[in-house]
Amino acid sequence: MSEAPKFEDIIYEVRDRAAWIIINRPNVYNAFRGRTLEELIKAFHLAANDRNVASIVLTGAGEKAFCTGGDQSAHQGQYDGRGVIGLPGSSPVNFTANFPLPIGTDWNAFLASPLNVTLDFPSIFLANAPQFFHPEIFHEGILSGNISLSGKLQHPRIDGEAGLWSGTLSGGGRTSFGSGSF
Repeated sequence: MSEAPKFEDIIYEVRDRAAWIIINRPNVYNAFRGRTLEELIKAFHLAANDRNVASIVLTGAGEKAFCTGGDQSAHQGQYDGRGVIGLPGSSPVNFTANFPLPIGTDWNAFLASPLNVTLDFPSIFLANAPQFFHPEIFHEGILSGNISLSGKLQHPRIDGEAGLWSGTLSGGGRTSFGSGSF
């Protein structure tokens, strides 16, 4: 067996050229939470980058269930998301989000709910990511920075800083900014 990192919600082992990824939360029928998903992603990356792995086995611990879905007790009305968005030829965009909403929240309550979202983007090559930006505003250069949104979804407060290097930011032909920070 290969030496594997220690996880809290999963077990990762390599046996006979197979990576075994085991959801290890049998007390909640292997229901997943945010941490479980993060660990699964890391384990799949480990397996994909290990030349000694020829196959992957995904299973659940215990006798009763493989996985019953999302652990509804894990969030206690707090929904959070963390992840990475990969863009071609750019560094990854990291994000975190937290929404304190109970199940069944209607749209008006959602708009009035507290907002906590952060984005960190070390370098996005705009020519490689046209699907994420309106081409009349961002069409070339390197965008870098971090942004946080707080307040309410209906009226968010936006803080942070971003820079555009070797490119152009324009407002639909009405405004144009040169290179540098904005």
